[in-house]
Amino acid sequence: MTNEIIELLEQSEYGIIAINEPNIFLDVCLPAEGCASDVAIWYDDNKKCKAISIYKVDYQKEENTQNQVVARAKAVHHCFAIYNALGLNNNHAKDPFRSKKFIKFYENICDCSKTVYIVVEQ
Repeated sequence: MTNEIIELLEQSEYGIIAINEPNIFLDVCLPAEGCASDVAIWYDDNKKCKAISIYKVDYQKEENTQNQVVARAKAVHHCFAIYNALGLNNNHAKDPFRSKKFIKFYENICDCSKTVYIVVEQ
């Protein structure tokens, strides 16, 4: 699965992918539920590595825990930082939750009714 994730990140336009599989990271030790991983270094079979952040956002769950809310906010802010770095924030929005253009950008990356993990390349 590591190879597939690295390939997906390389193919993604912004270095951000959404994953809808709840058990995909069973072989990865996340620090705590609802928190971003520290930068994880993943190697594929060809010794190619990627530094990534993994956010367990659990958008498919109906009940929201405090940890999920924190992880979702961290994922949104990390994606907003990338959005800004790419020069896409033409309206100079300061808050990602108040930017309609950013919300569309984020919704194009993940389905907020199904996504379990947001993976962001460092």
